[in-house]
Parts: sequence; C-alpha cells; structure tokens
Amino acid sequence: MLDIAVLVMLSHYSNSIVVIGDSISEGAPITHSSVRGGTEVNHYGSIPYELENRYGIKVHNRGYSGNTSDKVRARWCRDVLQLTPSNVFILVGINDLGTGKSLENLKDNILFFISSAKEHNIIPTIATVGYSRIVKEEYQENILKFNEFLYEQNVSVYDYYGWTIIHQDMIPDGLHPSPEGYESIGKDIRLPID
Repeated sequence: MLDIAVLVMLSHYSNSIVVIGDSISEGAPITHSSVRGGTEVNHYGSIPYELENRYGIKVHNRGYSGNTSDKVRARWCRDVLQLTPSNVFILVGINDLGTGKSLENLKDNILFFISSAKEHNIIPTIATVGYSRIVKEEYQENILKFNEFLYEQNVSVYDYYGWTIIHQDMIPDGLHPSPEGYESIGKDIRLPID
C-alpha cells in the first residue's frame, strides 16, 4: 500500500515535464541541472526554464553536459520514469554523432526512449540534432540521416536543426545557444500537452 506522501508526490509530478539529454538540454554553459549538483529551480538561459514559464507546470531539468544517448539511457529510469511526468522532451545526439559514434546505436536508443515513454503513458517529444559549425564535416551526413529517421517515427518532433540553421547568431561557441537563444527555443517548442 502506498503511503500518503508518495501519492502526493506522484500526483504533484504527474502533470510535469522532464527535459533530458546533453548540455543543450541542461542549459550549458550557464545552467547546471540537479543531476550535476544544481537545484530543482530552473534558471533563465535554459530550455527547462522557458518551458516551465510557458506551460506553467513543473519542469525537471535532467540535462547533463557531455551525455551521449547511452548515458541518457542508463539514467532513464531514475531521471524520467520515477518522476512520472506527463511529457518528456529529449534533446540528445550531438555527442554521439559529433564524435563519430554509431548512427544505429543512437537510433536504437531513441526507439527505446519512445517505446518506454509511451509504455508509461508519458508523451515524448524528440528534438532533431542541431547543426554545429564545430562538428567535423564528415559527421554532418549522419546528423541529417538521424533527423530524417526521427520524422519517420510516430512521435512529436521539434526541429532543433532548423532552429540552429536560422539562428547561428545565437550560438556563440558554435554549439550552445546564448541565454537569448534558449529563450527563443523555448518559444519555438510545441509540446503536446493535454
């Protein structure tokens, strides 16, 4: 039998969003998620902050700088399923594809995230991998292939790649958006909130 505190916690988070992935999900270089020793309070200059303000519900920042899809998968249960959110926004892949890791491995992990989320009544939204001028040209083709693969899935997709192409002026280091860039992304994302 569940005690009252657990039921209150579950009902509190059941109408929430988890943002999970790499440094861009986290809000780097400005914000650090609670996974990396930050707090549960979201700060300006991050996707979680912008989504929390936009939708008016709790957003858990579970981004972690340097994470590949394998590392996100390893913490999926703790950082997504145990929070029982209504939605999950996943932005991961640049650390996989930008370093020459297997495209097939990234696809397998994304299919796992989609399946697991749906199995647990969590609505997933996956971001395409963005363009980065610091990623070697030889890896750019796999980024485009992965993004095409995402659109073939039965899932909500956010076109982060398109945003990065249009807003290169908001990506000062060639990878991470500026605080104003994160604000722009937060306004651009459309989550299927019920």
